Amino acid sequence: MFFQLRHILAMSFLLVAVLSATAEGRGGEAMETIRIRVNEGTDLGLDLSPDGRSIIIDLLGQLWLIPAAGGNARAITDAVRDVAEDNDPSFSPDGRSVVFRGERKGKTGLFLIDVASGKVRQLTQLSVPESYDGDAAWSPDGSMIVFARAVPPDATTGSRWHFVLMVLDVASGAARELSVTGIEKPQLRDPVWVNGGKEIAFVAVKNRAERAGRLWIVAAGGGSARSLTGGTVNARSPAFSADGGRMAYFAEDQDGRTQLWVQRIGSTPICVSNQSDVTPPRVRWIKKDSALLYTANGRLWTVSPNGGTPREIKFTAALSITRPRNLIPPARFPEPGLVSPARGFMGLVLSPDGRRIGMLALGKLWITPIGRC
Repeated sequence: MFFQLRHILAMSFLLVAVLSATAEGRGGEAMETIRIRVNEGTDLGLDLSPDGRSIIIDLLGQLWLIPAAGGNARAITDAVRDVAEDNDPSFSPDGRSVVFRGERKGKTGLFLIDVASGKVRQLTQLSVPESYDGDAAWSPDGSMIVFARAVPPDATTGSRWHFVLMVLDVASGAARELSVTGIEKPQLRDPVWVNGGKEIAFVAVKNRAERAGRLWIVAAGGGSARSLTGGTVNARSPAFSADGGRMAYFAEDQDGRTQLWVQRIGSTPICVSNQSDVTPPRVRWIKKDSALLYTANGRLWTVSPNGGTPREIKFTAALSITRPRNLIPPARFPEPGLVSPARGFMGLVLSPDGRRIGMLALGKLWITPIGRC
């Protein structure tokens, strides 16, 4: 499936504690509280607020806000209450809303949350569970969202799964496919608005299973695309500097490890990271294009676009879950030499000579003569 859930057990835990609460539930049942504290995640999706003060991440199935300098994370969605899995958040240009890819109470697609009120609105609904709406990016004026959609096969035409780019009007919820020509059998991913919203850059991959490929650009209304990188570059998740002259993206180094690269358009790219586990959900230019924000080794980092030593942005996320306490009676084991009556048997079998019976009882195999059971 394209939509892969990232559960709590997949995270690296700083502390896990189960405490029995003294209060009782509505039905008089005992309650317990599970408290979780983490300072890293498996595959953090992120974005930077337009004012540069906050970072939003997905972690433990929900969305969190972190001060840009690091610190305690504040949850803005609740995966337990909403029976949800919220991922890949992206701030609107005014910072008031966040679009994200989610699965909520059986509904899957793109959702919109108002940061101040916490009110959530569904924007798209997947036609089949195996499909995908994601890689969402806002237009500079906040009126449109471009995203990648996995289109399922058409039995009548014999077509296969393929990725297209969709443009959604936020106010009306209407979505249309972006027409892209000039690329043979395109599988399009990771769109981003450039040149003040006049054009859209994206990644074209060779097949549906791949995530990296050449970077291309097309008019915001659609049309013939032109390439931004050569055929030897396999990039993911591009992000452009404010002046549009440089782009950052993820690609493999000579050892096959994913790293962060910066390329001035028309020039040779340079690798600006050297970490063992760089994850490519998203990269952001920060501090007037003087640094880049990304994730590696399950944590948040910034690095100069010219390379150098990365700096970690440390955070802590705390989550509490209160639920009915499961009271499991202690296990009882037979004591040696103590007669224990068996109320039932399993696997009864008669010996070939008809004189003995084999049986399973009390977790053991027994053989007894007939007449002594």
